[in-house]
Amino acid sequence: MSNVRQRLVSMRRHLDALQSAAGEADAHVRDLVAQLSGELAGLEQALDPRQSESSPGHAVTREPDGDAEKCPCCTLRSLYAVPGEVRDSQDRDGGREALFHCWSCGYDTWRPI
Repeated sequence: MSNVRQRLVSMRRHLDALQSAAGEADAHVRDLVAQLSGELAGLEQALDPRQSESSPGHAVTREPDGDAEKCPCCTLRSLYAVPGEVRDSQDRDGGREALFHCWSCGYDTWRPI
């Protein structure tokens, strides 16, 4: 994730340099820079861990609940059941499954409960 943040910072510097170079001469370039700056600000805000859950257009932050299990992808103990995410099992047994989310690598899986 920090690599993405570094790229966004680099893109912001390049956009600022482009805006300075364009100056007042070209209105079309200024409009494009303003549009790209807005999109870049949206990406930076989406990466901000302090974003509020009530912000429109942003994913709801999931809180870890219960005991962590070992994630099969990153092998860390950061796989938590997502509260309220339960469904009927896709297997023939007809049981129930809960969604588990890894807070380390983002892996999602459905597991029997």
